[in-house]
Amino acid sequence: MKATALKSTAVFLFVAFFAYCGTTTIVVPVMKPAEVNLGNLKKVAVGRVSGESARDVEDDLIGQLIEVEAFDVLDRSNLNKIVREYRLSMSELIDEKTALQLGNLIGAAALIFARVADHRYSEQVLQGEPYKDKEGKTHVRQTREGKARVTINFRITDLTTGRFIFSRDITHDALAQTSAVDGRPPRIEDEDLLRSARRNVVRQFVTRIAPHWENVQVKMFTESEMPELESGVSYARIREWDRAIELFKSATEKYAGHESHHKAFYNLGVAYEFSARFEEAVAALHKAYELKADSDYLAEIESCRRREREYKKVQEQLQNE
Repeated sequence: MKATALKSTAVFLFVAFFAYCGTTTIVVPVMKPAEVNLGNLKKVAVGRVSGESARDVEDDLIGQLIEVEAFDVLDRSNLNKIVREYRLSMSELIDEKTALQLGNLIGAAALIFARVADHRYSEQVLQGEPYKDKEGKTHVRQTREGKARVTINFRITDLTTGRFIFSRDITHDALAQTSAVDGRPPRIEDEDLLRSARRNVVRQFVTRIAPHWENVQVKMFTESEMPELESGVSYARIREWDRAIELFKSATEKYAGHESHHKAFYNLGVAYEFSARFEEAVAALHKAYELKADSDYLAEIESCRRREREYKKVQEQLQNE
């Protein structure tokens, strides 16, 4: 009886320790820079889209370009009218002369072509090893695995120069699985899976040419003897960074000499980092590392420097708008 009580007490203390002196993860949206900077080409037009499901790809492409709000997406019907009126070509093999002519008519713009190079669905049904249940009956589990693969080649022509400035194949595999015991697994909706793969490919392309938001996961500390940390993390979750900084900074001053003092400086560094106060962030993270030589702190310093470079790129790209 006594042993059981001791065991229960130990479990409670173990859970309590990690509940009050642990780490937590928050999700922060961060704007990432475009991989390919289109510079002053803030107008985009979608040219010819060819291959299987071309219309769906075209609709997805136009929709996602509008959604990122980085470009003035030219109306397709008006563009086609101009092309017909001046007897120009919208072929992906558009030559420099034709591109310059089109540019003179619609202004500085990027003309996007897309060709669906691969668009297929495949699946297999795998049979597991027979097994027996508690009553001795034999069963077999079958699993259906489906894969939709889509590859699209995207090309961009700069209508101010008539030259190609981007050409790349982008591939995505969308996977799905169903299973059943003693019977055929339910069918997989192959069209839904192909649609998912197409949209993912288009999304990858759009994020290459436009600044875009991505969610990043960030580790932060809580500590039972330092309540400011937990309060600060609560503000950080809702991106109230100024309030979080006040609390973390207060903790760095209030708990000097505490064995967990380094956690306050780390949290402060993270809050500065996501407030784009990068020098203050690095200083706080260095202080955390001085107090405790944790490799995670060095990794966060490197991450902070990378985020600073990305932030500067985003600002440059947004200034061109």
